[in-house]
Amino acid sequence: MPFLHPDIRDNGLASVANLADLEVHILTVDPADRAAVIENTLGVKSDPAIGEVQDGIDGASAEDRLITVGPVSDGSATATGKAKFWALIDDTKLVAANALEEPQDVTAGNVVTIEMITIEALTAVSA
Repeated sequence: MPFLHPDIRDNGLASVANLADLEVHILTVDPADRAAVIENTLGVKSDPAIGEVQDGIDGASAEDRLITVGPVSDGSATATGKAKFWALIDDTKLVAANALEEPQDVTAGNVVTIEMITIEALTAVSA
């Protein structure tokens, strides 16, 4: 299930670029928190490229906003398995996570590649 940390929703997508020690991981499981990412990672890329905040891609609304992460062509595979999810963490929390568009086989010691990831924040709907 897509996850976006409340700090990011509250402070905006632009705050992601200012987080310390960003890493993007690929995993076999959908992580619930930072500890689950560390425990289940198959591969990692430190300091991934973070794009500028831009208009969303949802054709139904021009009010959503997004940032991109990557793409990654030089991550490090740390374990062997089938990656189904990605997660972005900083030095204290799980920032965002979602399913990969296509699962990928990962072999420890190989290079990890990840297509560009889109993190989209929809506008809040008031009751």
